[in-house]
Amino acid sequence: MLTGDKLETAWNIGFSCQLLTEDMIIFEVSTEKEAEEIFNFEFIEKNDEMIKNGQKWALIVEATALA
Repeated sequence: MLTGDKLETAWNIGFSCQLLTEDMIIFEVSTEKEAEEIFNFEFIEKNDEMIKNGQKWALIVEATALA
C-alpha cells in the first residue's frame, strides 16, 4: 500500500481497509538511516524466520526514507 501522506495516515488507512491487523508485526521506517538499518541481511534472516513461524508483518515507509 502506498499513501502520499504522513505515517499516521498510512497506519489509519491500513487498518481501516484491513491490510494491517492487530496480530501483525509492523515495522516503521521514517528516515534514510532507518531504511539502511532494516534493509539488510539480518532483516532477510528475520523475515525467513517470521515466515516459518507463520507471523504476519507489514512495513510502513515514509517517502523521505526512500531517498
